[in-house]
Amino acid sequence: MINCPNCNAQVPAGAAFCDHCGTSLAGVAARPGAGASGGFASPGFGASGPGPAAGQGRCPNCGESVMPGEAFCGNCGTPLSTAAPTAFVPPPAPAAPSWSPPPAPPAPAATVWTPPPAPPVPSWSPPPAPANPPPPPISSARDWAEPAAQPAADSACPNCGAAIQPDDVFCDNCGQALTPKSGFPAGQQSPALFTSDPSLPIVSTPPGAMGVPVLNPRLVVPSSGATLNLAPGKTEYLIGREDPVSGSFPDVDLVPYGGEEGGVSRRHAQITSRGGQFAIEDLNSVNYTFVNRQKVAPGTPHPLRDGDEIRLGRVVLQFKTS
Repeated sequence: MINCPNCNAQVPAGAAFCDHCGTSLAGVAARPGAGASGGFASPGFGASGPGPAAGQGRCPNCGESVMPGEAFCGNCGTPLSTAAPTAFVPPPAPAAPSWSPPPAPPAPAATVWTPPPAPPVPSWSPPPAPANPPPPPISSARDWAEPAAQPAADSACPNCGAAIQPDDVFCDNCGQALTPKSGFPAGQQSPALFTSDPSLPIVSTPPGAMGVPVLNPRLVVPSSGATLNLAPGKTEYLIGREDPVSGSFPDVDLVPYGGEEGGVSRRHAQITSRGGQFAIEDLNSVNYTFVNRQKVAPGTPHPLRDGDEIRLGRVVLQFKTS
């Protein structure tokens, strides 16, 4: 046996390293009393020695037998406390997910179209005939009188409906000119013929000497006081707006008196003179003709009297003869 110079542990003679601390034992002398051969027959050491005894192991480096509990191999000094590396066991592979398609949505139930019910056909029945009430009893002949005769349809004014006489030329209520159907004379009356005595002297009578008034027809513009005289010797006077482009040259031009702004047509109305009587007729104007705030029917002469108010569109005039 020899003592380790490092840890003083006893190791078998012939060991190259201390089996306790692994120190090299080269050059360490054996203790006195060792065998002459200088060797110590230690089980497990020596090239010719038997294999390891029961319970012994071998050095993983040189294959020499070692005792249990030794920290180092006595032959090569390899540390015996290093645990054998554990074999790597790979983790189990994750299980592949099983995929299944989602369930198909249920098919919608087919709707069956039902036509709406037809509306009921209304049943029609004729209304009951009204019962004829019995006539009131007549107590005596004095209690019953013949109903008053109503004026015929032809004896009423077509403009205001007032009663007229068959020989009326104008309506006494509104002044509407009456047609032959409503009382106007159907034919032109012929003047009475007379023969003069050639032996009598011819005397000229000045106007107004026989009581016949001298007429001076004119139109007065109340807003400005202007007077528009109607030329003597004529029987028709056209009233409107002068327009050289369209060839409109009326006898009475209302352009200087607000005719264009007041809605007066180029050929708005016409004043006629027949036997000292005057009448106005609307010529299908756009904004109409009014006499004393009464609309004049287009194409129908309306009588004019001294002082009547005439409105053409929005232009107001006054008719004067005296």
